[in-house]
Amino acid sequence: MTISPFDEVGRPRIVQLINKSNQFNLTTRRYNDEDVRRMQADPNFIGWQIRLDDKFAQHGTIGVVIVLKKGSEWEIDTWLQSCRVLERGVEQGLMNSLIEQAVSAGVVSIRGRFIPTERNAMVSDFYPQLGFDLAGTNGNGSVDFVCAISKYEPHPVSMNINLCV
Repeated sequence: MTISPFDEVGRPRIVQLINKSNQFNLTTRRYNDEDVRRMQADPNFIGWQIRLDDKFAQHGTIGVVIVLKKGSEWEIDTWLQSCRVLERGVEQGLMNSLIEQAVSAGVVSIRGRFIPTERNAMVSDFYPQLGFDLAGTNGNGSVDFVCAISKYEPHPVSMNINLCV
């Protein structure tokens, strides 16, 4: 798995995934090319594109993670993955990598939100499965989670991860 920042070459596929991914999409927030370009240039955002290759195929860009850096607490704005690469440890490897980056930046906690839709029920327990605690529920049905960096236990992964950030 290769994790790299948003770039000019990858932006069309990033925008496509953001606007077409529904099942493995924690918030289904939609962003256009200009939105992604703005985040790419803003140091308060982390924008990752995830590529996956295995012994069977080069799957190309299969995921997008967008994080808003808010001082000692980061907030996951968008986390989506292609359904064609489920059950391969991608989300565990990504979360381990995100936590590593947070530790390096002196972050205390990471927050995430699950916004339910008719199509994304398969990821309703994404955050608890990765060690996040319930932080609260909202009137619109969305659920907030938080992970204290000091309590995070890295998940075992059986892939090489190339973090190019």
